Amino acid sequence: MRPLLYFHQYTINQFIQRNNRISRLYEDTKVDKDKLWKKYEDEAKQSLQEYKYNPNMDGGDLADIYTEKMSDMADIFWQIVPQQLFQSITVLYQNFENEIVVFINEEANRYLKKEAHDSIEYGEIEKELLKLHKIYPLRGINKIHELKLLTNVIKHGHGKSYKQLKKIRPDYFEHKDFVFSNERDTIKTWKSIYNNYRALNVQEKEFYIYLESINKFWESLPERVYIDGGEPLFSN
Repeated sequence: MRPLLYFHQYTINQFIQRNNRISRLYEDTKVDKDKLWKKYEDEAKQSLQEYKYNPNMDGGDLADIYTEKMSDMADIFWQIVPQQLFQSITVLYQNFENEIVVFINEEANRYLKKEAHDSIEYGEIEKELLKLHKIYPLRGINKIHELKLLTNVIKHGHGKSYKQLKKIRPDYFEHKDFVFSNERDTIKTWKSIYNNYRALNVQEKEFYIYLESINKFWESLPERVYIDGGEPLFSN
């Protein structure tokens, strides 16, 4: 009997349900950025009102204090909030990679008696999935590969993944208001999102697109994959 890998529907459904719970969590906790900024602004104004009157302090001094407070809040608003998006994207990919590596290796060990020290790494799994995709369409696999490249760019900045991602998503490296420099590539300008969040122009909607692609991937997996490329000896 040729060895088979089984993708049980129950297991697939578990992945889908887990991802749906993640999606609902992020939908329910979305930050209302306008409301958050108004809150920061009100707090800054309130703190200024608490300063006691001093005849030696002119309006310019208060204006400087207000500007400094708002600048600090802007750093939080424009840097830390976007960092949460990048972190969420990275965790989403790492979770997918971990889940499929564990799943494939457990199946390989069950049906092939493959030893743990010969475990199959994600790079090899992805390569085989992309081959399978040409024969049996796997929904979402291309977006998942894009997610992998994006995660690598978030983590490392320049590199092989940056070059590949720029070919398929040049919009991630552009800004419509980026007019103060002759260099239009945001990664080349800021090197890393840890220097400036504008190093990657990734919108919040992309997180949900990648999440949905992962759900579609698990839904589209065949319940059996013939890992030797041959035809089955039986059709059950």
